[in-house]
Amino acid sequence: MPSILTAWLLLALAGPHRLPTADTRAGIVAVYRLVLSTNDLDGDGRLSRAEVAAMLTREFSAVESGSAADMEQARRGMLSIYEDLDRDHDGYLTYAELVREPLAFFACADRNRDGRLTNSEIARAMSVCPSHESRMDFDSPSASAAR
Repeated sequence: MPSILTAWLLLALAGPHRLPTADTRAGIVAVYRLVLSTNDLDGDGRLSRAEVAAMLTREFSAVESGSAADMEQARRGMLSIYEDLDRDHDGYLTYAELVREPLAFFACADRNRDGRLTNSEIARAMSVCPSHESRMDFDSPSASAAR
């Protein structure tokens, strides 16, 4: 949610489902539940690194705009944050791990605490609220390893 890339990616990862709006806390929760249920291929209620890699490869290969090299670099960058999101380092992303940062960003961004983000709240939050996207390093060792 903190960027256009994340919003686009969530739409893509959810597949053909109709997504709730991500400008509310309930919408964020619903989006991440949908992403998890759509991409949890073995049905264990969590995403393995292989499931995340397959999801990113599938979705980035379906994009028609941008060069293949740019899409591959973006895919590797997204995969590089997997270890950061896996808070307990068990090799899987649970629902709680997936929503932790988006909900923290939402709480920081929702200045008037009305449960809905406005464009101005999002714009302000982009510079003051922490986000995993600020840690996404396309040239990091983990991104290189994902190549």
